[in-house]
Amino acid sequence: MMPPAQARLKRNSQLTLLWVAMAVAAGMLIWWVVFYAPSPSQDLLDSTLITLEEEVRNSPQDPDRRIAVAIAYAERGLHKEAIDQFEQALALDPENQTAMIGIGRSQIHQGDTDNALVVLQSVIDKNIDNPLLKTSEQIEAVFYEIGGIYMEQEDYPAAIENLRSAIEINPVDADAWLLLGQVQFADGNLQEALVSLLQAVRLVPNYIDAYEVMGDIFGQMGSESGVGYASGMVLVSKRDYEQAVPKLEVAILGLSDFSSAFEGLGLAYEGVDNTQGATAAYERALALDPALILARQGLLRMQGGQ
Repeated sequence: MMPPAQARLKRNSQLTLLWVAMAVAAGMLIWWVVFYAPSPSQDLLDSTLITLEEEVRNSPQDPDRRIAVAIAYAERGLHKEAIDQFEQALALDPENQTAMIGIGRSQIHQGDTDNALVVLQSVIDKNIDNPLLKTSEQIEAVFYEIGGIYMEQEDYPAAIENLRSAIEINPVDADAWLLLGQVQFADGNLQEALVSLLQAVRLVPNYIDAYEVMGDIFGQMGSESGVGYASGMVLVSKRDYEQAVPKLEVAILGLSDFSSAFEGLGLAYEGVDNTQGATAAYERALALDPALILARQGLLRMQGGQ
């Protein structure tokens, strides 16, 4: 399982701007918003960086151009250079929150979490009275980062508070649910952690990291069936259905009321073309929890509905 800090840095490498050179040329504000998309290719990044550096030289008093080149530096892992450009952008525009967030994120990558926390918390403080606070993906990402820092500092109540704030803004952020589950686990709240992790895998059904944490929790709870379910779902996520089926068949013997286990078994059976077994597993899962989307979709497939 990837450690929480590494997982957050991996997520950060996938956080991209709506950074298009045309937008910069038009003088549009650049926002560092969160979405799940591949990072730019190295060739594209290099050519973009060269272009953005030239634009900064041509317009050194334009904070947006400095932010654009700072983001390009950060994407290359050049966080010292990124921070320098973000700071120069702030000198030109002291209220520029995109630059503040950029500094905080690069400081996290450098391991300077104490200063990152100060910078990122200042962004939250500036938005306390902002009516758009509860709808901003940018602010959601800041709450997430702060939650991760507090987890590393083992201040679990503060971490949970910030991660819940992130989830309130974006309830479908599976990464936030995973990190919340990890914090709750570290804080000894095993049942709450399982609830958070189950929410993460409902949003991202092949979320291996979440299943691996579940396995650790079930192990601490002394539930062999739970450990079997978690390890079986890791195999399902890897599409190793033949290995997953026996693990999940054993797991459900001790998890007769656990709807997600039957849903997972249905997926495994479907993967080995066991239509009868998949149908029965999906039906049992839906009898326990009619809201299970994957089970409902799977049952429709088994019945020829799609």
